[in-house]
Formats: sequence, structure tokens, C-alpha cells
Amino acid sequence: MVAATSRKDFRHVRRATVLRDSSGDTINIGGYRPDKKRCNTQKFGSSRFSAEDLPEIVDLRPFMTTVENQRNSNSCTANAMAGAYEYLENRITGQAGDVSRLFIYYNARSLDSDPSKDEGTYLSNCVKVVRKYGACSEQTWPFNLKRIAQKPPKSAYKEAVNFRIEDAASVDIDLDTMRSCLAEGYPFVFGLQLFESFNGAGGNGGLVPMPDVDNEKHEGGHAMLCVGYSDPDRVFVVRNSWGTEWGDEGYCYIPYDYMTDSDLNHDCWVIRQVSEQSIDLSRDIRKSRPSLFDPRRAEMVTALRTPGATHTASGIALYNEDYTCTYEEELVYLYDSYVSITEVEDLETLYYMEYEEEYEEEYSEEWYEETEYLYEEESEEEYEEESEEEEYEETEDSYEEESEEGYEEESEEEYEETEDSYEEESEEEYEEESEEEYEETEDSYEEESEEEYEEESEEEYEETEDSYEEEGGYEEEGGYEEEGGYEEEGGYDEGGGYDEGGYEE
Repeated sequence: MVAATSRKDFRHVRRATVLRDSSGDTINIGGYRPDKKRCNTQKFGSSRFSAEDLPEIVDLRPFMTTVENQRNSNSCTANAMAGAYEYLENRITGQAGDVSRLFIYYNARSLDSDPSKDEGTYLSNCVKVVRKYGACSEQTWPFNLKRIAQKPPKSAYKEAVNFRIEDAASVDIDLDTMRSCLAEGYPFVFGLQLFESFNGAGGNGGLVPMPDVDNEKHEGGHAMLCVGYSDPDRVFVVRNSWGTEWGDEGYCYIPYDYMTDSDLNHDCWVIRQVSEQSIDLSRDIRKSRPSLFDPRRAEMVTALRTPGATHTASGIALYNEDYTCTYEEELVYLYDSYVSITEVEDLETLYYMEYEEEYEEEYSEEWYEETEYLYEEESEEEYEEESEEEEYEETEDSYEEESEEGYEEESEEEYEETEDSYEEESEEEYEEESEEEYEETEDSYEEESEEEYEEESEEEYEETEDSYEEEGGYEEEGGYEEEGGYEEEGGYDEGGGYDEGGYEE
């Protein structure tokens, strides 16, 4: 590069600035990188409105989602693109959901740089992402700065592929073209070089002054979303990504001359289709009023259109003295990395160098179709794998349930068999015990009967003996011997009867 230009070249000098406002919030500037030159790109063109037919005031803010905060990151490009996507989704489908900014930001960086570094990206890369991958919801991949270098999960890509943008175009840096785009109901993302005077817009209701580029500190490129314009005030209505506490509930008003300077505003893009439904977006966006502001603020807007107005006493009085910004870090990109501006001997020289233009690699429609086809194949394979795993788990669970049921049934059968066996054994034991008791009872009865019989026999014998003694004994018939018993042949048999021999003759 050699010294050649007479005007500062902000396009090729990459600056990055970190500010801290009076509330303690961090503001990052420098996440936008001006696009490389393009040989062939679809352009936005409108045949609906001629310059004379354009409405005086257009305001898309009623259909926008809540302004979000990029916080301490360089994700302004993804925030701007997400805002445009959410607006279209809301207008076309009536569903105002939040799109994952980190999903867009990670994939945009991965196209031509290291996604592990939070150093910003091109707006054209963000356009490629929403065309190639689509966009998943913020709920699926939330805006957590700890994940800024992490690739989104497969579930995010599977969801996003159902929400691809089918139509996108670049918008010329031309007042009538930019107004026509907005009048048709389409916001556009753009990248603007910011200067020190921009900082005051955070505390004065979003009124951005025309910068004095030769004398003000250059802070870096920043991407935002343009959502309206006002011819009476000669300002564009712009949605920022520094939260709702900044400016006018997150919005600001930038002079026409600032936005239409191609040395300061390098790229504008519009996305126009997120659904097969087709509706007229130009309805309900026109405002019939003489100005966006009350008379006092309208005067302030007029005064700020003059470059360097903030350096005058009247210009300084337009700012809120309670709102201030201090510089935390000031960097410039040299030799493939950011370095502090204090390490650069002659910073101003960089702005007057002649740089060789870089041309963007062209992506054909076949490239989008091919990557889409391949991605769908991967999705199907992943789906089959997940389905097999789910089926296996379900089968395993079912098997366990069946096993448990079978075990319970077997346990019940075993219990019943055991119970039956126990009952049979109990009955057998009871019968055996009953038989034993019966036999014991029978034996006892027989013993008692024999004892009773013997006692009865002895009683009968004694009675018989007494009867004989009373009659004179046995002497006459052969007598009874002195021993008092019978002779052996005629004695009493042990069985309880008499001998066959009877008495002796």
C-alpha cells in the first residue's frame, strides 16, 4: 500500500473501540467489516413507487420486536440481521419470536475466519447464513456470551433449516432506493462508520449528529437496522443493538447525508421472504404528520445536520450532561491482529494509504442447493441414528417391563404352587397326625377295654369264689386245695378262661 488518496479511507482501516457509559454498561464498536467488492449481486429494485410517489414518513417500529443488547461482544451484524428476520416473521406469520443471534454470528464467522474469535464479520456473510442454514430460535441457542465461540448443537441446525430466507438483495447507497425499500415495508441492514459525536445519542433521545470526519475520533464500523425515514426531518429511523435504555428506547435518528455517504455507509442488504405467504407489507406503515418530533426536538435535529455541530456551544447544549462515555480500549487491525493505537506511530497515515481491493468469492445458486442437499442427507442420517437409539431404548424399556411383568407372574405362580404344596403337606401331615391320634386313641381304648375286662373278670371270679364258699366250698366234689387255687390241669387259664380238663373227678 502506498500513500495516494486525498480523503480518508475508512473502509480499509479497521478500528475497534470499547466504551463505558455513565450507567456502567459496556458498548462495543467495530464488529462490522465492510464487504469486499462484488462482481455480480442481486440488486433491490422497486417499480411500485416513483420518487415523487414515496410517502413522506414511513415507520416500521410498531412491527419490530424488542430492541436487544449485544453487550460486550462484536455481534452487531448478527443482531441487525436477526432484527430484520424477526420483523418479517411477525408481519407475514403474526408470530413475533426471537431469532438466535449467536447462531447467525457463529456461522457467519466460520465462512471465512476463525469462529473462535469475537472480531466481527461481514453483513454479506450473515445473508449467506440465513439463506444457507436458516435461523433457529433464541430459545434453542440463547445469547450467552460464554458460548460465543461454540458451534451450535445439531438440534439448532435441524430447526433452522426449516426457516431459510429465499430472497435477499443488496440495496444501493442511494436516497431514493433506500426510501423505496422502506416504503415497500422492508427494513434493511447496513454498516456505518461511527465517530466520537455518535456517543452522545445515547443520552439525548437518539439524535445522531453529522460527524466532522476530518477532526473527530474514528471509532470503527457498526451494523444496525434501518426501519423508517422522515422527509420533513431528513433522518432515517434506525434500530441499534445496545438495549432499550440507549437513545430513544433503543432507536436513533441518523441524518440523510450521513447514511447516503458511500465513504461512511458501505453496505445495505434486504431480506424479503421467510414464508411462501405473500402479503402487502406497505400497509399501516405511513405516518401523516409534519415531523417525527415535537418543535423543540425538530430544531435540534436540524442543528445536528451540520458537521461539527457538537463542537459548538449550541451543539454541546443539545446533549444530556449526565450521560457520558469513557474510552476503555482503542484498537486498530494491523498484520492479521488487533493492536492498541498507542503502538502505532502514525495512525493518521493509515487512512490515506491506497489499498488493493479484495473481491468476494461468488456463491452460485448451485452452491446453496448443494449444501442444502448435503445437509438434508446428514439430517436424515442423524435422524435415523437417533430413531434407532430411541427404538433400542424403547425396546429395552419394554423388555424390562415385560421381564418385570413375567417375573411378577412367575412369582405369583410360584407362590400359588408353594401355597398349594403347603396346603397338601399340611393336609398330609394333618391326616398322618389324625391317623396317629386315632391309633393312639384306639390303642388306649383297647388297653382300657382289656383292663376293664380283666377287672370285670376278677370281680366275676371273686363273686363265684364267694358263692362257692357259701355253699360249702369244693371239698365234696374233690375240694379246693389249701393253697387256694386250682390244680394245674384245672386251673384258670391266663387268657381269662378255664381249662378243658375242668375239675378233677
